[in-house]
Amino acid sequence: MTAAGLGNIAAIALIAPLAIPLARELQISAFLMTALIVGAANAASFSPLTLPGIYTNDFVQRSPTLSAALDPATLRWWIFWSVFVCISATAVVSFLFMGGKKWLHSMHPNPSHFDTHAKHKPEPLTKQQKTIAQLTIVFAGVFVLGCLSNLPALKDSVPPELLRIFKRFGDVGFMGWLGSGVLLMLGLGSLERSLKSIPWATLLLVCGMSTYIELLSRLGLPETVSALVQKNIAEPLLPAAFASAAALLSAFSSSVGVALPVFMPIVEAVAKTLEASLTQTLIISVAVGSHLVDASPLSTLGALCLAQIKQAEEQSRAYRALLIYSFCMIPVAAAWAFVLEILF
Repeated sequence: MTAAGLGNIAAIALIAPLAIPLARELQISAFLMTALIVGAANAASFSPLTLPGIYTNDFVQRSPTLSAALDPATLRWWIFWSVFVCISATAVVSFLFMGGKKWLHSMHPNPSHFDTHAKHKPEPLTKQQKTIAQLTIVFAGVFVLGCLSNLPALKDSVPPELLRIFKRFGDVGFMGWLGSGVLLMLGLGSLERSLKSIPWATLLLVCGMSTYIELLSRLGLPETVSALVQKNIAEPLLPAAFASAAALLSAFSSSVGVALPVFMPIVEAVAKTLEASLTQTLIISVAVGSHLVDASPLSTLGALCLAQIKQAEEQSRAYRALLIYSFCMIPVAAAWAFVLEILF
């Protein structure tokens, strides 16, 4: 769901209400389930269709320094797969060593701790729900066709005007507006309820921080920080330093709204004196570090999962565990940066 363009926040908002109650039925702690589903969502968060992936790719393409040293088309896939492997591996290992292995052994003799026969059968879909489901499938198919229009083989066989039209349908934002408009025009949704459900606080945070960071960039903050970094940190230690610093900042704030906009301009400034391979490692290290700590209860994803825990005592335990876990991920981010530096 995350990789398809929903993004990690929307994916967790849809999955957490199902996963956290299921954890209770399966006798897994809410902390473990939170760490697992947040890790899964963040592992795919740098898909070219998601906000972090789009932001990073656009930043590299607009930057003369980065686009001259790196191929943006290749880099975006390196970022996606690197983040996917690092965060997936971390989530699985964390799950196994923090109680998951014991739970798997307890499940071996009896593969089901809960009653598989539903006490209350779900109500059949209404006509409105069926129509919405059908339209969703149609829009998903059109979106896939729009994505396929970017294939190089079609450039010579399809007229440019037609290809340009199809490319518009491969844009997540355009399809979101188009789908919302169609549903509202058909009376399948409420504009008032839709506006109330939009996370305005998150949007204002992202837009406000982007404006603030752009102002600081124009005032020369990235160059100042770059000079301090190059003076005080040796080049082999730069990826680990950037990854851990991005992780620390992200533990208290938004990954895509704060951490990435803060560190990407600094990476751009530092990259002027670095080799292309080290620059690529820096970008990937910031991506990994900023999203490895998102299970923190102070972040959006951790808070969404905590909100599904009804018992106050269990919520308090999960809060402490997630906070400790997120801070433990800061040195893990630095360790992954060293691994990436060796690989690249």
